[in-house]
Amino acid sequence: MLTKKQTELVLHKFLQEDGLNSVLEMMLNAIFQELKQRAAETIDLIVSDGIAGLDQSIAQLFPCSAHQKCIVHLQRNLQAYVPREDKSELAQDIRELLSPENEIYTIDQALENTVQLKEKWQQKYAALAKHITKMNWYPYFTYLEFNPKIRRMIYSTNWIERFNKRGVLQSQLESF
Repeated sequence: MLTKKQTELVLHKFLQEDGLNSVLEMMLNAIFQELKQRAAETIDLIVSDGIAGLDQSIAQLFPCSAHQKCIVHLQRNLQAYVPREDKSELAQDIRELLSPENEIYTIDQALENTVQLKEKWQQKYAALAKHITKMNWYPYFTYLEFNPKIRRMIYSTNWIERFNKRGVLQSQLESF
């Protein structure tokens, strides 16, 4: 049996060596494998945050599935590069970049607008501009391939998280 200190050291080492990501990848692969075994041939849309390894699991097991990464997580990640006084301006720029209600807005236009976003902020925040340049933006704009009436629902994991939270709360209330 490990002592508390030994357990903390093992966990620290595990997390340092990207072990958590490896475990998540294995779990995701197992979940997707089970879906395949239950005769799922395709998944029309997967909405997720930035879970490591998810892109690879989807590509390997469900290559025709659309993958939408959460724009709320995107916004938080980008805002981490700027101080508090510029967060609201950056948030507004990101909202304009996303434009979910614009029925004629395309992925190509959105990708062009990421260049403008980078150019606007590169003078003041070089690290943000570099991050914007290095990002794979396609999974953040998948929602643009869908009907504008449902875009807000599928471009974020928030509704899924709220649904799960309500379910958990409901089950906890029922257990009393």
